[in-house]
Amino acid sequence: MARIKDPLLFTGYFGTGSDPLDAAGLIDRFVDVDTEKLVNLDKYT
Repeated sequence: MARIKDPLLFTGYFGTGSDPLDAAGLIDRFVDVDTEKLVNLDKYT
């Protein structure tokens, strides 16, 4: 498995704190690592 250097998280990208995510029961996902696996729009076009 490859190592990830300096991952960009949703909270860092959108400039929010983690409180809204915690309140909603969500985790702070990586933006620049697994976005393709989260939503692959090529599959639907």
